[in-house]
Amino acid sequence: MQPEEAPPEPDYAGPYVVIEPEGPLYRVEVRPTPDGGPRLELFACKSAAWGEMLALAVGLGLPPLDLCNGKILDKSERK
Repeated sequence: MQPEEAPPEPDYAGPYVVIEPEGPLYRVEVRPTPDGGPRLELFACKSAAWGEMLALAVGLGLPPLDLCNGKILDKSERK
């Protein structure tokens, strides 16, 4: 007897904690912006930005999204 296949889960449509380069700095923010206002920080050091992104992701229970790798998205698609 074949086990029943579970229906596919819908794509995640909620917010992410995002890290991305912004000139010589690194931006960490929640996207889309929560109702309480912008959660945005800029860091000169990627490791500090990465640590803050992970702390926010764990603290808020949101998935992280790393946009520092140019191979993930074309720069024109980043918003």
